[in-house]
Amino acid sequence: MSMFPEELSPEENLRAETEILKLKMELENGAIFHVSDEHKLSPDLEFAWINHIYNYEKLCKEAGTARVYDFIGQPPYKVLEDLVPDEVGSALVDLLSLMNSKGIDLTFEPDCYSSATIYKFIIEELFPYEVNRYLGPDEGGCWVFCYEDFHPNHQSDLNRYTFEYLDALLGYHEWNPEFLDYTHDETISINGQLMPLINYSNCIVDFHTCYPKSLFEDWDIVHIEIDLEGAVATVFCSLKMAGQKEDFEITYRLSNDYWVITGLNLKYI
Repeated sequence: MSMFPEELSPEENLRAETEILKLKMELENGAIFHVSDEHKLSPDLEFAWINHIYNYEKLCKEAGTARVYDFIGQPPYKVLEDLVPDEVGSALVDLLSLMNSKGIDLTFEPDCYSSATIYKFIIEELFPYEVNRYLGPDEGGCWVFCYEDFHPNHQSDLNRYTFEYLDALLGYHEWNPEFLDYTHDETISINGQLMPLINYSNCIVDFHTCYPKSLFEDWDIVHIEIDLEGAVATVFCSLKMAGQKEDFEITYRLSNDYWVITGLNLKYI
């Protein structure tokens, strides 16, 4: 039975109940709601969505939290110093398998770290980390941790971002100006000339018009220089075009733990 007067229409009734739920979430959890008119949901969908979130947060509160080590049942383990080098690899595999079976998954860049590094991280940093005990309906969920969220791998990030950028710049894969705000600085330097993002985007469009992608035979990353103190990096690249090799550079700035492009030195643009 509804708590609102009968003179309210079903739609008005639903909207009022939704607003009550929102208010409860704001008071109990500090929730902030902002939905643009462009993305507004129908009353029944919005109520279902808000109700789902409210119930999920309620179940999380009731379940409480636990350290990862307690969450997986406090299994016996050896600290890294008590393992001989030949034992570390198998000990790590066993530990990752056990964690996964209990709802804890750890991902990390392949071939970037020793088994000892990951094993030590789990024991010393991940085990004390607190998680919520609720794993969803039928306990079918899991907590997924990424090693690089704790220890950023800037070399790997810059390598990946640069190849994605070069694929778009030279291979014309997924070149979407709408994503420039997320991957580039507000002002970009092109061969030493500063320009707003919109002008830079127009330069790239002109570049694609003048130089068909069939001209570019190959491109690669030669070297990456990172200055974490200055929060900047330079990626030195090579381009093979019509049998000629050209060197060029891409510069980055570290912004909110994410590398954004600040400049491009490539004579064809």
